[in-house]
Amino acid sequence: MNSNLQSIGAVSRATGLSPQQIRYLERFGVLTPDRTAGGRRRYGAPDIALMREIRDAWRGGEPLASVARRIAGRRSNNASAKIGELASKTGVNEQRIRQLVEVGILSVLRTDGGTRLFHESDETLVRIAATLAETISVGALDRLARERKGHKTGRESSAHVRRLLAEIEATINSRLAALNEAKSDLTKATKLIAACAQCLNRPNPRDCPDCPMERQRGVSEIARIVWES
Repeated sequence: MNSNLQSIGAVSRATGLSPQQIRYLERFGVLTPDRTAGGRRRYGAPDIALMREIRDAWRGGEPLASVARRIAGRRSNNASAKIGELASKTGVNEQRIRQLVEVGILSVLRTDGGTRLFHESDETLVRIAATLAETISVGALDRLARERKGHKTGRESSAHVRRLLAEIEATINSRLAALNEAKSDLTKATKLIAACAQCLNRPNPRDCPDCPMERQRGVSEIARIVWES
């Protein structure tokens, strides 16, 4: 964890905003703090600068909710896709999208009614991140999202991130090898079952003893699943 990041108590003292107000701003999507392994919030210099801007507007007489909506709108960059719409466009289920928000990969804004709004430009990010989540552990995905910020220098950060990326690549290569093997087997099974396209016999060894699936199913594990299950 970057040693320059500060706790919610420290930034509360530095900005004059209470911890409750800071959490309120987070619910609006204005603040997206880092998290320690134990889930504690940590804030950097840009967060503190933004909180001071919000504090000044609030002390100047603008209601905090109004300030939060204005800042959120300024940062939204056309964030207008609801979670269901994002799920429909990307083919990624809502539960997985919420998980990506929880690990800090996706930023989310909330309307006054609490509706989540996402950036339409994040569609590709959602697809790739969801694919990674199917391939590696959620813990590894969470680490990937946070690793860079947890080091004091770019040199140190680069070494650790590259090591993590190499581990992910090895996992993906292993999965690709398994998928290619399954694809090859699937091609063999498809050719075998195609031989039965015009058969009028019942598809079992007794009624169709000369069935090519019966005689050749050993060449494909998927064919065995079709025939023996």
